[in-house]
Amino acid sequence: MAYEIIWETKGAQFVFKEGASYEEVWHANNEFVLDARFPNTMSVLYNLIDAKKFSIKPKDIKKTAEMDAKLYEINPDIKIAIVGTLAVMKVIICMYKVYLRLALNGKIWEIETFNSIDDARKWLDTKKTAAVADKPSNQAYTI
Repeated sequence: MAYEIIWETKGAQFVFKEGASYEEVWHANNEFVLDARFPNTMSVLYNLIDAKKFSIKPKDIKKTAEMDAKLYEINPDIKIAIVGTLAVMKVIICMYKVYLRLALNGKIWEIETFNSIDDARKWLDTKKTAAVADKPSNQAYTI
């Protein structure tokens, strides 16, 4: 497989290799949520530093967000950091956030993108922002 899940004290790190695909992310997420540790997970770090490409269709982003909306009900306290240097990653994450907000009527996990693992870990170690999950967004998204 082109990914590895590394369980850590507060959560998990997903490490994706050179050519990350939507199917690999889907399989990794399924493996993650089926693990008994998922309900107590506080943070997730998606490490896409080594990914040279990442292909995904908008319908797959929507499908993922709709599935994750169900997982949010199990564990609304997760903070998610995505680390990667591909310019397309920010667009994908923006689309994902829009679909997730729609599926959850404005609720959302804390999700941020970073260019370095160190910056992501510093952010993950900060206390979760109060009531982010329940705060409606007035932010406009351009896709």
